[in-house]
Amino acid sequence: MSSMFRLRPFAEFVAKFEPPKQNKWRERVETNLRYYAANYLLLAAVIVFSFLLRSPFAFLFAALLGGLWAFFLLVRYEPLEVGSIYLDVRQVTYVLAGVTSLFVLLTPLGYALLYGGGTAATVVLAHASLRSRDMQSKVTRLKEKIGTMFETKRDDDYDD
Repeated sequence: MSSMFRLRPFAEFVAKFEPPKQNKWRERVETNLRYYAANYLLLAAVIVFSFLLRSPFAFLFAALLGGLWAFFLLVRYEPLEVGSIYLDVRQVTYVLAGVTSLFVLLTPLGYALLYGGGTAATVVLAHASLRSRDMQSKVTRLKEKIGTMFETKRDDDYDD
């Protein structure tokens, strides 16, 4: 498994914070986003889920949509028959995407996802900006840089 998708210990995740030097901010954010990717994903999911829990209707609509997606794409294997029309998996996916879009736009689910996602993005960016890089994250970043420097191009990457 890639080291990028490893959940780091919580004590390490919240260990040391300090403002970055102005010329090192971007590198710090990029390094922290890569090194703590799994932690940030979990943190964002918890934040969005907490926003869904604050609104019972948003939670209800999210559960309803999740159930619809699961039923039509995981449980039901044969094409969907609507009158004399048969819809294959791809067409059912399009219909579900349209229904999901309507629910997100017209119900409290949209607000919960918008505010939850915005809050999660703000918290993740603030953490990535203020969390000092430790030696292990610097070594991981250096390995990635060195690895990309020495990658060889395949024959199909060259233009004729």
